[in-house]
Amino acid sequence: MGRKPQALLKEAIVLKKTIGEDPSPCRKKSIIDLEERMDNILAIIQIPEHKEAVSMQKRFLKYRNSIFTFLYHHLVPPDNNASERAIRNIKVKQKISGQFKSERGADDFCVIRSVVDTLIKQSKNVMENLNLIAKLAPE
Repeated sequence: MGRKPQALLKEAIVLKKTIGEDPSPCRKKSIIDLEERMDNILAIIQIPEHKEAVSMQKRFLKYRNSIFTFLYHHLVPPDNNASERAIRNIKVKQKISGQFKSERGADDFCVIRSVVDTLIKQSKNVMENLNLIAKLAPE
C-alpha cells in the first residue's frame, strides 16, 4: 500500500482548490473517480509482517466515509492545520515551564488562550475585549 493513499489525499486537496463552492458535473466525476481509486487501493490485502501498513490500512478503512468530507462540504478544510496551530501555544508553555503548577492553573490558561484565539480569529482587538471581560467578571 505504501504511500498511495497519502498521494491520493494530496491529489484530493489539489482538487478541492479547483472545485470551489459548487462543483460542476465534471468535478463531481473527478471526486467519484478519486474515491474509487482509494477503494481499490484499500482492497489490496496487506502482508501481516508490515505492521505499519496494516495499521494504516485499518485506519483508512475505519474512517473511509470521513476521508473526503472536505470535497463535499466547502467550509470543511482539507487539513487540520488550524488545530495544530491552536495547540502550539500550550506546547510552548509546557516546554518553557515544564508543566503547570496546578490543574486549576492549566484550566485557566486553556480558557484564556481559547478566548484570545477566538478573538484573533474574529479579527477583534484582544486587549480591548479582555479589558471588557475583566470589567464584567464578578469578583
